[in-house]
Amino acid sequence: MDKENIYKLIGRISLRGCVAYSLMCFEKYILKLYPEKDWRRLVEHLWTITDGSVPIDVWDEKTCEILPDSIFENNRFDDRFSIVTLEEYDYYEDLYKDVDENIGFVLENICDMEENFAYTVVDDRKGILPEKISAILDVLIEKNIDPPDIALFAFSKREEKYGTGNAFDGRKFSFIL
Repeated sequence: MDKENIYKLIGRISLRGCVAYSLMCFEKYILKLYPEKDWRRLVEHLWTITDGSVPIDVWDEKTCEILPDSIFENNRFDDRFSIVTLEEYDYYEDLYKDVDENIGFVLENICDMEENFAYTVVDDRKGILPEKISAILDVLIEKNIDPPDIALFAFSKREEKYGTGNAFDGRKFSFIL
């Protein structure tokens, strides 16, 4: 599916659906470039945004703490981590060793999707969701990775829950879980 068709569908898909699509893109990237790494723990956390088991803002707070830039900012575990434990810090530090900067770039774009719409109605007249997804797709295209089919998330409508979308089991779309 080309980017133009993807953009047409993004406008009708909820925030949860757009994040889920982006997570599928992320998984395709990591499985192609880093299949030997154990991504399961990270991926399990990331997919919780879709099922409603964690409030979206709490999901974002933890996700921001586990971004590569956050983990490597001071090269040590310290009091700036309010959610991540020392054991989790060690896991993420090891996971992100020897990966390219696209890992952090894609994860930051996924976080930015949620942050732009926290505590508000998802009104994407500024095109934030397509902009972030476009940046993620560019990373896939650069590595000759076919993007997943965004039509998989057409069921998650922008009209649901003020644009956030109803909760759903996104794990069934995961290539890792």
